Amino acid sequence: NSSTTTYGRSSTSKKFFDTAGVGYQVFVPTFNDSNADGMGDLRGIINKLDYLKSLSVDTLWLTPFLECNSYHGYDTVDYFKVDPRFGTNEDFQELIFKAHEKGIKVLMDLVINHASTASDLFKKAQRAEKGVDLYGNEFEYRNMFHFLMEGQKTQTGDLVENDPDWHHDGESKYYYYANDAKHHTMKEK
Repeated sequence: NSSTTTYGRSSTSKKFFDTAGVGYQVFVPTFNDSNADGMGDLRGIINKLDYLKSLSVDTLWLTPFLECNSYHGYDTVDYFKVDPRFGTNEDFQELIFKAHEKGIKVLMDLVINHASTASDLFKKAQRAEKGVDLYGNEFEYRNMFHFLMEGQKTQTGDLVENDPDWHHDGESKYYYYANDAKHHTMKEK
């Protein structure tokens, strides 16, 4: 359940609030293109760290740059891999190291509440697989997403098959929730 009335909103931690200083948000695809491919990248940010420091930036907030299927990055395919359009994991490590050398913190917009239908997590949920967490507790991948069976009603009271935010899951009788997914995703990798 992702309702804010059920769980409330989390506030910014006092430590971060007290130490963030001057923040600068970077939309990675448009900030600085280091290899002339028409897309900003992590190396481009590394190349502009002196400029950012000259602006008195204390915290660099990076929009999503992990492997995804969209221009905006909010549908993660792999939570452990930098999207090749933006560089490599090594580029990200170098960015953190060099930013820290200049006294700049790096804040990732880590999108844990959205995932691509191409992600392994979603594919395991489709197959109703079970997993085991780090503490040995069994869990169901399907519980990481919103699935309803044909004929069930959504929160709006509509049958799931009539609600445009619910998408039929292949040949099964299940539907998954993906608000606006068809408008923003690129061809799956």
